[in-house]
Amino acid sequence: VASDTRTGRRSARGFCAVDERARQLSAIAARLLEVPAVELTALNGGANAAVFKVTVGDQTALLKAYPEIAGDGRDRRCTEWQALQFLGDAGVTAVPRPLATEEASNLSLLSWCAGGPVTVVTDDHSDRAADFIAHLADLRARPAAAALSAASEACLSATSLADQITHRHEHLRREGVKHADFHRFLSDRLAPEVERALAAAEHAYDSRGWSFTAPLALPTRSLSPSDFGFHNTLLGADGRLTFVDFEYFGWDDPVKIAADVMLHPGMGLSADHGRRFADRLTAVFGKADGPDPDFAPRLAILRPLYALRWTLIILNEFLPDRWRRRRNAGAREAHATVLARQLGKAQAMLAKA
Repeated sequence: VASDTRTGRRSARGFCAVDERARQLSAIAARLLEVPAVELTALNGGANAAVFKVTVGDQTALLKAYPEIAGDGRDRRCTEWQALQFLGDAGVTAVPRPLATEEASNLSLLSWCAGGPVTVVTDDHSDRAADFIAHLADLRARPAAAALSAASEACLSATSLADQITHRHEHLRREGVKHADFHRFLSDRLAPEVERALAAAEHAYDSRGWSFTAPLALPTRSLSPSDFGFHNTLLGADGRLTFVDFEYFGWDDPVKIAADVMLHPGMGLSADHGRRFADRLTAVFGKADGPDPDFAPRLAILRPLYALRWTLIILNEFLPDRWRRRRNAGAREAHATVLARQLGKAQAMLAKA
């Protein structure tokens, strides 16, 4: 959308582009729902997908338009559609229902889930989120689960986590925008900590006789939404929680789920609730007679590496392509403001590592 940066007014060309896109999406939604017409209302979406409320009479649905990202082989639409179909067939009700999808337009229609953001996390919320992950673990033996792929950026070995950290660090160093404070942070503060933390984790594995490179045994893995937490949770008026966003769903290490929920910068989860969630998952996955009695020590060893991984993810806004995607998804803040905020968040996350 073209706009005047001094007044914020959109140009006629910008309005035409927005109106035409809305007309296209309305027509597709009407065709998929097999109705003459729908009313489309733009919502605040995530960082990548654009989302809309679809209204037909007194009925509502959610339209999700997925991004098409050059060089990114992940099919977010297909992954989420398969995940929601699998969960629906398994009787899981705390997720949206898949209504219709179309590969050509790269969008899906999902059931409307009433509710708002979880602004204050309670013990009950934390426990129910952990129970949802435990429920996914119970679905591992279903025949349809075997056909599901690995989660996006799954960490099915300690080496795969280490490789993601080093790759992200190098990519930011090579492709990041020219920004003195950012590059100073990468080289002077982050690089030494990455080297130290990776060496410490390898030593901890070696001292226990564990393989840093071997993939997790199949019984140790679980199904994961990957981008899971209260930032992707709706709280209904009746107190019910609905979990949304399954674009990265698949098999992963449940230690990664615990670490991500404890560390995710978008949730603002207290340390007490983070530990409560992790303890609940430890009770599920780390039973002495279960498939992964080493769950708790693995979490303790790998959590600093996940904090480093999150530090690097926070810095993605310094990549030009990532910022273009944010703009396409509706971001309107000044880039310099976003960069300053993200650098501060990265510094805070590095302290946790």
